[in-house]
Amino acid sequence: MNDTHPEVQRRIDAIWAAMSPADRFAAMAEMTEFVIVQSRAAIAATMPGATEMEVNLRWSELHYGSELTDRVRRWLVERT
Repeated sequence: MNDTHPEVQRRIDAIWAAMSPADRFAAMAEMTEFVIVQSRAAIAATMPGATEMEVNLRWSELHYGSELTDRVRRWLVERT
């Protein structure tokens, strides 16, 4: 399903095609950072009173799984 008007999609495609690989990479990195920041904010909204670390660990758990995140939690405890 595509909800973008075909003319708009052609313009978007032309803009991306005109960009250098470095510019495309930079744009994608910026979009990725935006999505990560927004997803962490959404998680924080479901965890009132949580620290930034707790929110980041929950984000990690959702994206990388419990096994890896539990290892990070243990490492964090051990290093303090």
